[in-house]
Amino acid sequence: MQVPVGFLGKLWSFVSFLPFFFLLLLLGSVKALLICPVAAAVIFFGNSAVIIGLWLVHFIWTYYCVLKTERIGLVLKTLAAILLPLPLLILPVFAIVGSLLGGIGYGLFVPLMTTFEAVGEGVADKLTHCFLDGTASTIAGACTVVRDVTDFCFHSYFSFMDDLIEKMGDDEKPLDIKLSYLPRSVLVAFIAVPVDILMISGVALEKPIHVAEGMAKIMPKYRKADVEKCEAGQKKEGYNNTGDLAERQQNGHHKHRRVFHRSKTFTQTIQRLRPIQIWDWFFRSCELNGRILLSEGLITAEDMEECITKGKGKKLSIKLPAWCILQCLIRSAKSDSHGLLISDNVEVTNFNWPKDTVFDWMLGPLLVIKEQIKKLELTEEEEMCLRKLIMTNKNEKPSDWDDSGFPLDDNIKRGQLQAMIRRLQGIAANMSRIPSFRRRFINLVKALYLEAIEAGAIDGSRDVKSRVKADVVAQKMEGKSASDVATGSSDGTLGNIDMV
Repeated sequence: MQVPVGFLGKLWSFVSFLPFFFLLLLLGSVKALLICPVAAAVIFFGNSAVIIGLWLVHFIWTYYCVLKTERIGLVLKTLAAILLPLPLLILPVFAIVGSLLGGIGYGLFVPLMTTFEAVGEGVADKLTHCFLDGTASTIAGACTVVRDVTDFCFHSYFSFMDDLIEKMGDDEKPLDIKLSYLPRSVLVAFIAVPVDILMISGVALEKPIHVAEGMAKIMPKYRKADVEKCEAGQKKEGYNNTGDLAERQQNGHHKHRRVFHRSKTFTQTIQRLRPIQIWDWFFRSCELNGRILLSEGLITAEDMEECITKGKGKKLSIKLPAWCILQCLIRSAKSDSHGLLISDNVEVTNFNWPKDTVFDWMLGPLLVIKEQIKKLELTEEEEMCLRKLIMTNKNEKPSDWDDSGFPLDDNIKRGQLQAMIRRLQGIAANMSRIPSFRRRFINLVKALYLEAIEAGAIDGSRDVKSRVKADVVAQKMEGKSASDVATGSSDGTLGNIDMV
């Protein structure tokens, strides 16, 4: 038996790598054992303090909002009031246990993985990184987890509740259960469930039998056809030539050897984007558009200070993201793109859109709005006015744009644009409830604020300025700047964005 070419070299590479692998595994395990208790304690005690501290507030406020809302009918309100105590009592327990298990897993696996990543390609000073990577960064990541949980409990929860108690529109109806339908529904359920179980079980047992019978009938025909095809191929390729066969046997190899290459399907050739790449593009776009709006005076120092100190500010957290998304939709509509053109060489479609629950509900509405924008055929002057209108106007009715300088007086087109803006602001509001969004966006605003002060564009408050500088210094001690935290790209594909 002949040894394949290159087998010995690959075998030697594998054997020589084993000592390095076990040394890296030992080093990573030691780091994990040292860092895991600290990281797990930070996540467990931090999350537990937030959850337990806000539990009573969440309990009372949830009941208040459920009883006050107009979006739920009387029967459903009564049912919710009876059943709410159970999830409100169980969820904190699950959250605390999940924090403990998640903290242990995070503290164990992150130092271990970063140890192996330190010896990868393109890493300078691998020895130092093997010992240092995954130590301080893991503890900092644990603090980030606690901050994201805090943002969710303080900001996202109350934002959801505010939407629940918001007044309904004239064309909206409350969600309720009609008691008159309850007896017939119970009767149908009692009758349908046994019938469905018997029918589905029968179909599930019958179909495989039919498939097996069909395969038994057609397989002999396929075998006969394959034999005839192979015989015809052998005659065509000259396998019946005895002299040629003897020559091939003497040479020890076959001249006519078929090599079967595994063909890639269409779905395998698609490189699906990750959610972090979409986030990187989005925050990079917010950064570039924020600079433009700041230079035009549409964003002021007071807006940024309110966002930094209070964590609020609709102009920045809602209107700026809405304008960034609208600009992307306008650019995609003008370029006749099938999806969303997020940069010069990256187009997001249904095929490469991240398969993530948070992102799935966003793509459909955005593609619909893009098609609506394509039919409106906006001019450059109208686009420039839209930027100002989104940031400064209420956009609730067409008459709000009377004194805005918008070039068109067509109330139908105005109403369509205002409806799109309101939908985009609603999407941006839902995005702001994601914990990592809030953290990264505030870091982005801090970077823009400090950059504007250093450039002399604004005169900021002394207290806010010192606070922002202290945060930037703390982030630099972790090896990254505030802008890197807010807009740093995890993939070179979306790192440099020329189109905003």
